[in-house]
Amino acid sequence: MSEWWLVIAAFWFWYFADCLKAGRTARFVLSRAFGRGNAGVHHEAIALTSILPLAWHVRTEDPPIAFSPEGLTNVPVGSAGRPAPAALQGLAWSWDEVRELAQKKGRIFINGQEFCPVTPFTTLASMRALIDGCKNRTPEARAVWLAGQVACWFRPAHLRRQRTVFLGRTGVLAVWAGFGWALSAVLSAYVLFGSMLPLSAGLAAKLGQMLPLLGLYLIGVHFCIVVMGWRVHRRLLRKRGEARFNLLFSALLLPPQAYRLRSRIGAEFFQQAHPLAWLAVAAGKADFIEYARQTVADLRWPLSGARLERAELVASIGSWMHERIGGEVGRLLALRGVAEAELLAAPKRDSAGSCVYCPRCQSQFTNRTGRCPNGVELLPL
Repeated sequence: MSEWWLVIAAFWFWYFADCLKAGRTARFVLSRAFGRGNAGVHHEAIALTSILPLAWHVRTEDPPIAFSPEGLTNVPVGSAGRPAPAALQGLAWSWDEVRELAQKKGRIFINGQEFCPVTPFTTLASMRALIDGCKNRTPEARAVWLAGQVACWFRPAHLRRQRTVFLGRTGVLAVWAGFGWALSAVLSAYVLFGSMLPLSAGLAAKLGQMLPLLGLYLIGVHFCIVVMGWRVHRRLLRKRGEARFNLLFSALLLPPQAYRLRSRIGAEFFQQAHPLAWLAVAAGKADFIEYARQTVADLRWPLSGARLERAELVASIGSWMHERIGGEVGRLLALRGVAEAELLAAPKRDSAGSCVYCPRCQSQFTNRTGRCPNGVELLPL
């Protein structure tokens, strides 16, 4: 049955292709093969999630904007990833100055000028809601409302509950998908390599007769998975009927995608939050410490950016945002039992000649004076 190799190759190509998450810029991908344990963390433009049908994953990224009661800017504050998101030209607008908002080719434009990329935090709808919400409030009410918006990025208890609900309601779906996946793998292996097994002619004939029945059984399992996926999606995401139809219709036509329904539904269901909030909930302590250090360093030693227009307004917005995000990061550190002094401690010398280091990136230098390439003042080891 070697003539089936092309069909089998296409089947598994589509399955493994869905495990690969690619984008134009680096994103955080937290992936777990099964259960509620610590997820693996990747911050890359291309990341591979767990290949098992029981897996779930979360994708998030650093917000590319900052705001305050005065206005908004595309110079971000408190980024966990490296390199941190940065615009080629730093812009800032007061809320009353925003007259036109548009989206073109994956970018947000304000008053005709390119402002920031479209991300889960900066969709056209969310940006319009943010701008309208600030314009329709007094400065005092605006400050309270915006502080609430920042707090929504850092809700570890809510994220933990979301994960518990999701794993509970997709448990049966994951088991059926895992069973179908395992059966598909066994049948594929037998069809491709069964002739190499030391089987008698009688046993080989019996297995050959069983293959069509197993194929029909696998088709029935596939339909059951799609039906359960529809029910789970409707229960978790009631208001996304169009997305539900597209997802399940695709899974119906392409069985490999049906085996990944748990992971794909989770990617839609999990709330977008600051990467450090998800790391505090789902990642191991070593990963959390690594990215918490980068977040704190970005707060302490922010990069100046390329070119800034209205630098005073950018600085004022950044100062307000720094205070809010700094408080939220401090609560996450307390939650994971990590001290800020531990994060900012000097690294061990990497050579006998190293005498100073950059507190932002931890790079070490032999020159006792000066600044690192990012313009951060070096500290003695």
